[in-house]
Amino acid sequence: MSTSCVSFAKINSYLKIVGTREDGYHELKTCFIRLSEPTDTIVFTVLEGSKNFKLNCPSVLGAEENNIIYKAWKRFGEETDFYPSLDISVIKNIPQGAGLGGGSGNAACALLYLNNLAGNKKLSLKKLLALGAKIGADVPFFLLNTQAALAEGIGEKLQKIANPLQNKYILILCPPNIAINTAEMFKKWDNFEKNAKQVLTKITVLDKNTNLGLKDIYNDFEHIVYPLYPKILELKKTLLEKYDANSASLSGTGAALFGVFDTLEKAQKAQQGFAQEKIQGYLQRF
Repeated sequence: MSTSCVSFAKINSYLKIVGTREDGYHELKTCFIRLSEPTDTIVFTVLEGSKNFKLNCPSVLGAEENNIIYKAWKRFGEETDFYPSLDISVIKNIPQGAGLGGGSGNAACALLYLNNLAGNKKLSLKKLLALGAKIGADVPFFLLNTQAALAEGIGEKLQKIANPLQNKYILILCPPNIAINTAEMFKKWDNFEKNAKQVLTKITVLDKNTNLGLKDIYNDFEHIVYPLYPKILELKKTLLEKYDANSASLSGTGAALFGVFDTLEKAQKAQQGFAQEKIQGYLQRF
């Protein structure tokens, strides 16, 4: 029997790096907002026996053991001694290297599926969240049944909140045809000097107002990403200056940008304009 799971993407409407831990992980303050599109679809099929794992996923370039879904299956088995044999197929629509948490969402889907299958070996939500944090910093958010959450630590300390954009703004997500390595961006942040950050802030923080909710749209990685990828900065300027977005920012470590609009007409105009430039614009009404 096969079971399908929808795997969601997210944006970080706010992301501030507040420190580095002894283990090398970075302490963050961030706001996650779940998106209704783009989404991946994961199909799980139970096989006979145990400890047999098959994965069909376009992001697996080498051994399937490198995929985060396999890591979720393995970690769950180590925690519970439950290793069901599975054949898993993933239909990928969430761009990779875009800062949208596509892989983390996939891992969360796998953990939730395994937990539902585990019977008396099922984990509590608290233990499942702790396990998710060991697999990826964004995984715990996708395990929660919430549209938005504030997060601290490496992203594992979560507090559910009302979506700050709910009933106020329309969002356009714009993933350019660029993939950015998250680990590389954190390394570059570590090597980035304070004075440079202060100078670049004047260039990259282009938002036109600080209405309720919009003043909290911010991402530290804009200071790193835009000098390396000028096309992404041009895309932000296009959102703000050509299409009159109220605010725009990078999600995660990039490369995806999102623009926030106060009218549907403006958002649709931006979506149509990006389509002409061969950029997929995902319109989100909360």
